[in-house]
Amino acid sequence: MKFLEINIGRTKKRQVLHVILLVMMALTVASFFIHSLMPPEVSREEIDGAAGVVGSVIPESSGTGSFIISNLSAIAHLFEYGLLGAQCALYVFIFVGKRRAATLLSFGLVHMIALLDETLQIFSGRVSDVADIWLDIIGYALAFAAVTAVALLIRGIKNKEKKNG
Repeated sequence: MKFLEINIGRTKKRQVLHVILLVMMALTVASFFIHSLMPPEVSREEIDGAAGVVGSVIPESSGTGSFIISNLSAIAHLFEYGLLGAQCALYVFIFVGKRRAATLLSFGLVHMIALLDETLQIFSGRVSDVADIWLDIIGYALAFAAVTAVALLIRGIKNKEKKNG
């Protein structure tokens, strides 16, 4: 894609990393869609199972445990899409020359993925919720920004070390 100036590179290591990141992103998005197609009972069992695990680590009697367990679904949306945001940020930072264009494109795509994800839930008999789309986008944006900030910081440190000696 000339528009984004994707540079896979010539080394085997970069080519393997390129494939790994693409596969990870595809599997992450596939997992969203698979979970959205689950019947409501299965989805509820999954949340209850996760609540049991969280409750064994952080007691529900504590304020934190109670908050986490009662908001487990929302937190899951933030983390799921945060994972995708981190993967996309790594991909953009490592392989894309025109990072601004790629970042804007990735945010447009994640909006569509989140919308499709919630739309699929209608077909499985579950309730589609606009708030979940916002949580997805916020999770994506926070992780994308965090990974990009760390990558820029690392690059700045490396450039400073090269300059100083």
